[in-house]
Amino acid sequence: MADASLLARAAACYVRAGIPLDAVRCYRAAGSYRPAADIWARLGAFPEAARDYAAAGAHEEAAWIFAHHLGDIPAARAELAAADAAAAAPADPAAARPVASRAADLRRRLILARCNAAENVAAAETLDILTEVMRHLEHDVEPLGRISMEERAVVVAEAMNRPDLVALLFAAAVRGGRSRAAERWNAWSERALGMPLILPEPGTDSAVADDAPIQRADPRPARS
Repeated sequence: MADASLLARAAACYVRAGIPLDAVRCYRAAGSYRPAADIWARLGAFPEAARDYAAAGAHEEAAWIFAHHLGDIPAARAELAAADAAAAAPADPAAARPVASRAADLRRRLILARCNAAENVAAAETLDILTEVMRHLEHDVEPLGRISMEERAVVVAEAMNRPDLVALLFAAAVRGGRSRAAERWNAWSERALGMPLILPEPGTDSAVADDAPIQRADPRPARS
């Protein structure tokens, strides 16, 4: 059997050469299932991606693919349970958790929310999760990672057919200073509502006539 390091180097060469399926073959032969799963996901081969993420122990990624891309909610819930078990709580539950740990918990809860939305169950629980995401987007510094919490939360809100929740999520991201959040909000508004978004310029909340009552401007889609 070929050495795993040689197979991984061959896989990297295939990636650079634009031959992804041979790269996958080498990664899997080397036991490197995570990079193989990444390639499958980029190719849109979601059953294979979910399989290899699960084999790599990347249960969170596998669960999201099962729930969102494949609609296999029992498999998603099983992978989510494995992800929760792998991130078991510390021995001292009273100990303060770092933001990174809280964010990881919230990402897993978003997978639960996606499962709930797919099965049209536990709407109150899902709403609580999205509300916590809004607080996170506005107030926390999100740890660097592969997964956008905002993007997944928007997916969940859309699966619930709740454009109002989508708007609230984007508004929280804008208030939290998330990079290009207003651009993403506008792109969603044009795609989902068929209208562009007009947001007040920073610092213009009180830019009203002297004799007009001061009222905070709420971002909302502009109607043509």
